[in-house]
Amino acid sequence: SYGSVFTHAKAGMENVDRERVARVVYDATVGTPHHENETRKERATSKRIAAMKAKGQGMTKTEWETFGRRADERARAMERTRSGARKWLVVDMDGFYAACEELYDPALKSVPVGVAAGPSSVLTTANYVARKYGVRAAMPGFIAKKLCPDLVFVKPDFKKYVKASNESRGVFAQYNPDYIAGSLDEAYIEVTEYCEKHDTTMEAIAEEIRSKVKEATGGLTCSVGGGCSRRLAKVCSDFNKPNGQYILGTTRDDILKFLRDLPVRKMYGIGKTLERILNEFDIKTCGDLLAKRATMLALFTPKAFDFLLGIALGIGTECHPRETPEGSGGRKGVSKSETFKATADKAYLDAKMTELATEVALECQRLNLKGRMVAVKLKRSTFDVIQRQTTLAGPTNDVKTIVNSALRLMRNENSIGANMTLRLVGA
Repeated sequence: SYGSVFTHAKAGMENVDRERVARVVYDATVGTPHHENETRKERATSKRIAAMKAKGQGMTKTEWETFGRRADERARAMERTRSGARKWLVVDMDGFYAACEELYDPALKSVPVGVAAGPSSVLTTANYVARKYGVRAAMPGFIAKKLCPDLVFVKPDFKKYVKASNESRGVFAQYNPDYIAGSLDEAYIEVTEYCEKHDTTMEAIAEEIRSKVKEATGGLTCSVGGGCSRRLAKVCSDFNKPNGQYILGTTRDDILKFLRDLPVRKMYGIGKTLERILNEFDIKTCGDLLAKRATMLALFTPKAFDFLLGIALGIGTECHPRETPEGSGGRKGVSKSETFKATADKAYLDAKMTELATEVALECQRLNLKGRMVAVKLKRSTFDVIQRQTTLAGPTNDVKTIVNSALRLMRNENSIGANMTLRLVGA
């Protein structure tokens, strides 16, 4: 089987024929270096799972009981940190790049659209019409075209996206100027103080934001999720897409009921590999995570266990990152990076670096920061990491200067490497 490109996790893909998509992807890629690399990774994951199972089978009843007690103790300790006092909203623009293109050309709204240079490039996103066929971001254009022969390719235009992003960010700042920009099309906004000061609710603010964003951008819609932590609000933002909202109650019962049947893959930080490993131990939902906490403690690293237990209990990420020990030392820089399916597509890599460097520049402008150094991080398909930097003539947060510097660094490295296949870029 082949499942590296397709996942139904994106909004608008709930009713996609997964078997058909997997078959098309497999037929189009079998025998290629990419397919061989995916097969190698699947074998490595299978080996890891076998080792974990062997470890579990070799443990005595007494050892399992000890892990059970320790897992319960850790859960009780984590429960003592629970707080429903904070109020977070996550705003996620709906099909942002494609929606921007539809705004400029309304005729695209009724046809399947993939934002990419063409069939030989990798898609940066797809509109909701295209998603019904299984077409999605990070999918090679030629595969997308096989899934949806009528797919229309539109070249990325970051001037449009930056303009729309700035318009929506003007709305976010009305509720908290210190919002966290996740990307051009996403923001984390703590509204605890705003709710108290204006005697309002997360539900009311979410409705206001959706209305104001649509007006400010000339018609773009967004979806909003709300909860007592960034992690929970992020999950909720995907619940009623597009152009909807979902606000989760802040009590322990509200949260545990919400998480009980929620697939683990819905949680940020759980990718397809970890999902597969958890599934092998009959852990498919966040409720399963909580029920099998002894298994997690016995077979996962302490850091992984704490992360997964926090997900299972709905605890963690309640504070602004600057309130944590890692974020309290003062801002030394701004960075963005993204992992994707390994590709040598220069048009896609240029577009991705442009996107990330633009986000860095806009975040610097929002924070009133200027820097004299631009650095890039590149991770090859072999997992080798390359880091390069350049010093500018003077401090700046100019978008064009930062983007051009980042592109130059990446392209210089690209011209050196005989086969520059990357799985991560960052600026």
